[in-house]
Amino acid sequence: MKVARKAFLALFIFAFIITVFTSVSFAENSASTHTDIYIGEYDDGEHEGTAHIVFGTVSNANEEYGIVLTDTNTGKSYSFKGEVICSTGKFGVAVFDLPEDVTYMAKVYSGDPKTGVLGDEMVFRAGDGESVYNPADMFNVSESNITSLTMLGQTLNDIIIPSQINGEKIVGLKGFVSPSKYESMYISAGIVIEKPIFTYYEDSLNEIVVDKNSEYYKTIDGNLYTKDGKTLVKYATGKADTCFEVPAEVENFDDFAIYCCKNLQEITFAENSKIAEFGEYSIYNCDGIKTFSVPKTVVDIGENFLGDFDALAHVFVEDGSDTFVAIEDALYTKDTKTLYLHCIASEKVEFVIPETVERIESFAFSFCGNLERIYIPENTIYIGPQAFYECSAEIVWNEYAKIEEIGSAVFLMYRGENITIPKSVSIIREYAFRGRTIESITYLGTIEEWNTKVLKENYWVEAVTATYVQCSDGRVEI
Repeated sequence: MKVARKAFLALFIFAFIITVFTSVSFAENSASTHTDIYIGEYDDGEHEGTAHIVFGTVSNANEEYGIVLTDTNTGKSYSFKGEVICSTGKFGVAVFDLPEDVTYMAKVYSGDPKTGVLGDEMVFRAGDGESVYNPADMFNVSESNITSLTMLGQTLNDIIIPSQINGEKIVGLKGFVSPSKYESMYISAGIVIEKPIFTYYEDSLNEIVVDKNSEYYKTIDGNLYTKDGKTLVKYATGKADTCFEVPAEVENFDDFAIYCCKNLQEITFAENSKIAEFGEYSIYNCDGIKTFSVPKTVVDIGENFLGDFDALAHVFVEDGSDTFVAIEDALYTKDTKTLYLHCIASEKVEFVIPETVERIESFAFSFCGNLERIYIPENTIYIGPQAFYECSAEIVWNEYAKIEEIGSAVFLMYRGENITIPKSVSIIREYAFRGRTIESITYLGTIEEWNTKVLKENYWVEAVTATYVQCSDGRVEI
């Protein structure tokens, strides 16, 4: 790669035409407050052509400053001494002949480029010249963790997760939610991602790049994995690929690993796959996927796994599994005592849950728009929160039902018109029933039993149309 350093005679003029400079206070002994980039035609008498011009704002114009430029793919670094070009402490370096479509990280340094203090950093892809982030304005930081972006609704080309912002060391992403769209994300060394996962609804994100020096993560085909390759942390949501083959060494999917991937139509696993666990929401809202096969090696799945798949009509389990089984478009534990999910797009209009089922997990029947009736067996004693979220099917209980508790939020956002409460129920938790379409509530016991035997927590029913509970011998006002 041919890299040439410019003379600084004309850069003074550039300092006045660039309007994106930001002046912010910077911690003592730090190298800079801001790094920026500009791409344009440049002629200094020695070099002529398109240059990437990296600017810095310094805290002490008497110190020596410069730029360290690192190829994020190869890890090779180049250092360039800068010269202060105006009284405000700005300096710059122009670099010619950078290969296009290569991602570089630029850091301002103070003193020796290898041992000196490194300041703000940014990443850019040679050829586009877009400014990647503004550390003063772009991130919300709490206790040295980036928690969100402040740029509501904006579309960016790239962002970097920096290792420091305005002199404060950044150690991680914590509950990171981005309201903006961007195409690529660069994660600096030293950053640790804490659950919940760091991006939501990023349908434009097609590449994740991680610093080669990271002790925690690596990138394979634009997706983020732990350094040992055993955990898929984040699939790049906006990738154009319709099929994702999970590498054989992957053992776990992190929470929200594959989330809202509109282009995916198939997820496959290598023949010798070691996959063992799927985290909560680990594969969620991928509307192009119609079928899914759970590998035989899987021993644990988290809440709302395969949730909100509008087109999911069939689920299968690979032969040889000791943990799970699929029966008629539904996923169970091998002993069929726990029901995990019923496929949203199944064509069935009635679903009879096997008599062996004792537990119905959270979101099991969420969004199941085709179902008209669900028959719950005698032995079911637990139903998880939001099991019937956005479900309009009539719930039919076995006359000998043993269930004693209707847990919190079980019928949250239920879209059916009628609710029946078995006589066996002795406690109803808060927000158990919430749905504006609920017109009637029937209890299969007497008024006395409703008043004396059934403990009802505050807000057990909310935002329903029904105004009373119909018991076997009369009504009780809600």
